[in-house]
Amino acid sequence: MTVDYWNANETQRVGKRIAERFAGVNIIVWDISEFFKAFHDVRRNIVFIQAEKDALEPILSAVAKDKTFANYLFYIGDRKPKTINEKWAQAKSDEIRNIVVLMPKNIPEKLELTMEGCPENLKTVDLEYRAAELTTYSLRGHLPISPEEAVTALAWLMRQKETEIAVLRTYAQRNYQGWLVDYLCYLILKEDQRQVKQRTPIQTIQLENVMRKKYEETGALIARAIEEAQQQ
Repeated sequence: MTVDYWNANETQRVGKRIAERFAGVNIIVWDISEFFKAFHDVRRNIVFIQAEKDALEPILSAVAKDKTFANYLFYIGDRKPKTINEKWAQAKSDEIRNIVVLMPKNIPEKLELTMEGCPENLKTVDLEYRAAELTTYSLRGHLPISPEEAVTALAWLMRQKETEIAVLRTYAQRNYQGWLVDYLCYLILKEDQRQVKQRTPIQTIQLENVMRKKYEETGALIARAIEEAQQQ
């Protein structure tokens, strides 16, 4: 499948540069630009580069010698960022403009999306996958973005009529986060039920068909467990 959108121009440039230097490595590139409308405090784009785990350190070593990445802050699967330029690591957060996160690839090749004008070994992924990864790794404390913002992006995507909820949940479940999708389904439907007069009949049917039958019941059980735990 071919796609020529969803990534900012700078994201494409970064991905191409790395893919060209590692022609034998399958590289995945994506960013959070599509989620900006959902965020409250995130003011800058974040580029994600995913590859086989053994390739991540070699990629970092290569970009450390590449002057085009002199002002980039690199995160690589742990809580403390590794950076090429130490002055940027010490700068205030609103002064750091370029961030790249190196992460292990966690998606079957058949689901990778090719991009026109890019090297054959450079692919991207759909929004459902991005939201699932963003939430999982921010909850683990591995990303320069708060869990609250990541979950907000996930909930925002779930409200979009084009979103494949079943696909989103499948991705999340691969990282043991399927319960979070169920829980958000329950919360979203509960909130929408309060605003039912503001929705058209078609919107109501879409919500019920997409989410209610499969996930609301499980989400309700999770919500009940959380509420009971909070009362202890």
